[in-house]
Amino acid sequence: LETAARALSIVGDPLAYVLYMIVILWCVDERRGTRLGICLLASNGINHAVKRTLRVPRPFTREPGINLIAETGYSMPSGHSQNSAAFWPSLAAYIGRRPIRLLLATLPLLIGMSRIYLGVHYPTDVLAGWILGYSVAAANVFLFPRAARALSTVSSRAFPNGVPTRARRWA
Repeated sequence: LETAARALSIVGDPLAYVLYMIVILWCVDERRGTRLGICLLASNGINHAVKRTLRVPRPFTREPGINLIAETGYSMPSGHSQNSAAFWPSLAAYIGRRPIRLLLATLPLLIGMSRIYLGVHYPTDVLAGWILGYSVAAANVFLFPRAARALSTVSSRAFPNGVPTRARRWA
């Protein structure tokens, strides 16, 4: 189980998301990649703010030796759990095949469990990460398109002949 937990932890590592984003932006779809990037940035910002506010120490500070990998920083909420819960379900929304969507949507659950198994998070840290991450994913999938349509409507009223090149550059 340790090998599987380490592999799942690597799938949810911040550096891995950089690689995923490069592939999606360059090889799949720039617009969807941008939306996923915004989703990840929002999730990571929320995670960092909550960690700095709560300052919960990691489990191995109370019970030295229970961790199977080295980690630094605060524990609550789990960044791996939160970012995976924001990213993978958002990506799943773009995929048409139901089994793949289901796998991508449940991948954060496996990543979060791996963090508990590796001894670097309490179950409450992972649960908080899931709640925050799935909330960010829901906002990305359901609210982002509505906000984009509303902004498009406003810009079409403000610029009936199209958005000037200078404004597009600024945007």
